Amino acid sequence: MQASENTEVKRRPTEVRMSLVEALDKAQLFQRTEDLVAAESIYSEILEQIPEEPNATIFLGILRHQQGRSEEAIVLLRRATELVPDEAGAWLNLGNVLIEIERFDQAAHALRRSLELKPESAAGFNNLGIAHLRC
Repeated sequence: MQASENTEVKRRPTEVRMSLVEALDKAQLFQRTEDLVAAESIYSEILEQIPEEPNATIFLGILRHQQGRSEEAIVLLRRATELVPDEAGAWLNLGNVLIEIERFDQAAHALRRSLELKPESAAGFNNLGIAHLRC
C-alpha cells in the first residue's frame, strides 16, 4: 500500500511541511527506536489531518499495543481493516494483537482473512497455527 507522495502533513510546532510518506517514514523510525511519544505525535497529527489514512491507523494501532493499550490497538486495527479490507497486513497485525491478548478465535478469523489476501505469508500461517494450538 503506497501513501500519496503529494499529500503534505503540516507539523505545527515548527510549521515544517513534509509529505505523507516522509511523515510516516519518520514516525516508523521513531517507533523502531522506541521513541513512542514522538511516533505517536506524528501518527496522531496525520490522522487529525487525514482521518482515513490507513497506514497511520495501522501503525498507531501497533504502537498502542506496544504501549500496553491493546484494546485501543484493536479498535484502530479493526478500523484499518474497514479502511483497507484487502490489505493483508492490517489483518495480520490485528491477528497478532489478538493472539497476544489471548483472543484466539478472533485472532484465527483475522489471520485466515490475511491468508486469503496473501496466501504466501509465512507469518500468517505461523500465527494461525499458534492461534489454533491455543484455542
